[in-house]
Amino acid sequence: MRSDPKRPVHRVSVGGADRAPFAALALLFVAALAWRAAWAATLPCISRDGVTFCNYARELGERGAAYLREPSTHQHPLYPLLVLAAQRTLRAVGFADSPLTWQSAGQLVSLFAHAGVLLLTAVLTMRLVGGSSVEGGVAPAVARRAPLMAMLLAALLPMHAWLGAEPMSDELHLMFHLGAIATLCGMPGAMAALAGGALGGLAFLTRPEGAALTFVALAGLLRMRAGLLPRGRAALLVIVGFIAMALPYWAAVGKFSAKKDPLAAEVQLAISDDRSRVTTASSISPREPYFAKLERTNLDWYAILPEVAHQLFRCGRVVVPLLALAGLMLVPRSAAHLRNLIVAAALGHLTLCAWLLHKHDYLDQRHLLPVVGVMTPLAGLALAQLLDGRRPVRSPALKVLLLVVMCFPLAWYSLHRPHGEDRIWPLAAAKLRETDASVRERPILTGSSGRRLAFYTGSRWIPWFEYPEDYPAIVTALERAAGGYFAVQLGEGFELRGNREMLDRLMADPAWSGRLVEVWRATSEDARDKSELRILRVGG
Repeated sequence: MRSDPKRPVHRVSVGGADRAPFAALALLFVAALAWRAAWAATLPCISRDGVTFCNYARELGERGAAYLREPSTHQHPLYPLLVLAAQRTLRAVGFADSPLTWQSAGQLVSLFAHAGVLLLTAVLTMRLVGGSSVEGGVAPAVARRAPLMAMLLAALLPMHAWLGAEPMSDELHLMFHLGAIATLCGMPGAMAALAGGALGGLAFLTRPEGAALTFVALAGLLRMRAGLLPRGRAALLVIVGFIAMALPYWAAVGKFSAKKDPLAAEVQLAISDDRSRVTTASSISPREPYFAKLERTNLDWYAILPEVAHQLFRCGRVVVPLLALAGLMLVPRSAAHLRNLIVAAALGHLTLCAWLLHKHDYLDQRHLLPVVGVMTPLAGLALAQLLDGRRPVRSPALKVLLLVVMCFPLAWYSLHRPHGEDRIWPLAAAKLRETDASVRERPILTGSSGRRLAFYTGSRWIPWFEYPEDYPAIVTALERAAGGYFAVQLGEGFELRGNREMLDRLMADPAWSGRLVEVWRATSEDARDKSELRILRVGG
């Protein structure tokens, strides 16, 4: 095939002095994965969403595609399917069928996805700088250093440090997200458009917002120049690739997405300044999908974008978004198409986050990870430019100081081990297993955070809707938990508000004072968390 002289050439030389940056990239990659593996092995407790994904994987293994049509199945299935495959692999090599095996399986999938995120971050950065040639518009020293800086920022990002060691779907979604961008802009042609659509479909099968990149691409991001695939044909192939991945899921669930609307289960989604929008739990069927209790704020329209920006800077810990804004001006003309796709993908996801915040009054910094992920190559380019030997920093000492200043906020937060305050749940599970050999056959009534107690004991979880003011609802739930346990946290946090008064009322109720026997009590070991956990045996 003859090369087109108008086509931008992206090449990276690996001879002579250019081998050093690649060796540094490899060393950083191995170090980052070793760090994540150590973090995963010593994680005090997984998150409640991690329990959701592990249980989802277990149900898929037991019930197959029928589970996808259950009303409570509100997550997308690709990540749990991979967790199920990893768990069965671990069992095949001798691991027991235990909660910790499911946890390790989820962590292995996240670790693999995080490795993909690191590599794709470097690849995208290489394409941004146009290789190490002067023709690319970036100084060779900057071009060689930029992928290393981008991978360093990704390795130090606190959100990656947490999610790379946690059984959560975010890293897998981001890997497919970055892979789609790299494919659509790195390999022009029919196969690239088809593969880019397929990767967008895999992102959608991981999380529903994964479809956003495909729609953005169809809106005009595949701006094909002379000698490349025509725009209309490229859009069609992207659609075909996306549908090929998503169609089996649509056929299984009978709709676009099984992700439930949180407004359909407002019982546990309290709004801090508008209690009138909270439904009482006693009117909700036990079959209703159960979501975590979230503290939501009712923002005015003009506060939506500032809140999205606030969560974006939290997710990127300030450094990555600021450097990325500077990096936009440094992208060479030959990589303008990739820069435009990155910007459009970021703006598209920010728009989606703003809409969700407006509709549901809730947004977590984790939801901004796709934006930070596509920003990281731009941030790496900007940081490499700042460390350029010719300009603007000449002194080696100042270079080191600048690098430390830029990386310190990320490293500092990355060293904070997640879920330290939740260590109490595995400790409680160990205590129940020690004192009650039949605990696996007993139900455990608790809220969304306490679901981890049922997970680590292998018991059946009975959800409490965490609305302590609805006394009839907790009485009904306790009747369902007869012969099992009731775990309740007491404290001052949002999720714990009213629990102490509810427990006092139960213990003063003649109908229940003799049926609830405390078997274990402990205070959180985390200095920032003053909560107390009480576990009570529920008599028949």
